[in-house]
Amino acid sequence: MFRSRRWRWLRAQLRDTYVLLRQFRVSLLLFISLVGAGTLLFWQFYVDPRDGSRLTLNQSLYAAFSLIFFQTGNIPYPNNLLIDSLYYLIPILGIGIIGNSLVRFGLQLFNKELRQEEWNMSLASTYKQHVIVCGAGHVGFRVIEQLVQFGEDVVAIENNKHSAFSERVMHKLNVPIIFGDARQADTLQQAGIERAHAILPCTSNDLINLEIALNARELNANVRVVMRMFEPELAAKVSKGFGFGTAFSTAALAAPAFAAAVRQHDVQQALYVDDTLVALSAMDVPTGASWIGKSVGTVQQELDISLVLHKRGGKVDVRPDHNTLLQAGDHVIVFATLDGINRARKMNRVGR
Repeated sequence: MFRSRRWRWLRAQLRDTYVLLRQFRVSLLLFISLVGAGTLLFWQFYVDPRDGSRLTLNQSLYAAFSLIFFQTGNIPYPNNLLIDSLYYLIPILGIGIIGNSLVRFGLQLFNKELRQEEWNMSLASTYKQHVIVCGAGHVGFRVIEQLVQFGEDVVAIENNKHSAFSERVMHKLNVPIIFGDARQADTLQQAGIERAHAILPCTSNDLINLEIALNARELNANVRVVMRMFEPELAAKVSKGFGFGTAFSTAALAAPAFAAAVRQHDVQQALYVDDTLVALSAMDVPTGASWIGKSVGTVQQELDISLVLHKRGGKVDVRPDHNTLLQAGDHVIVFATLDGINRARKMNRVGR
């Protein structure tokens, strides 16, 4: 993973340097032409006033380059009028016109903060089989954060340059952001839509999300689309009618959790499986509880629930063995209906 990131950074650096070279190509060509012309003139016409010797090609190059910074080294002032004029012309052109461009070129090459947007595009150009998240707001940031934890390569697209989450996405999560309208083909191409394996339109507007998804499919027919939508009926129709992978309704996802939290204050998450509402709830096994000494399998069978996580000390078991005996101080996650969670909490009380 580390070597892959280093290689990606190197490729991005090379592309960014190429972009800068194109941007400053006129100044660079003038600089090369000035040094080259000065070198040839020194080589052909300079005569040492002390002994009449001539400069080698390397010495001529050194003399022309040094004059840009008002340095002549050990080369005496000439008697030749043509070479004499170079002592004034080269510094004026070099420092006054070309030097300024070269300084800006160097600063932008090594200080990426000065041109963060261009660097993000260079970095995004190195991604393959990545996920594009459109919209780095409240929901988009959480999606990006979760994808990074899953080990996915992510490129974000955000329309608002002053978004409160942009800095956190770029510097905390190390995810490049392309600033622009995700509905536009050029913005999607800058994010690498042709090489991406999935795109997640996560803006707060259903129609914008749909337009992003359709445009993305035009540019990459094989890209997987997972879309955020507010209206559950529209989400279902879009997913079925357009052949997208999944269209999630945020309202439909949030509603079960809100409703379950009304009945059970300890519910962490809830969702519908077909037409059945199931939830996750965390429980600690207190001293004196009836669960102590019972196996995970026995508790599951007696209460018709599933213990999907068991934690003891610093050890976490996501799929605990059915023969694991519960002890005081254990922490478990119960997956069941709300009635099943209620039965489990009553059974886990001290004195039962």
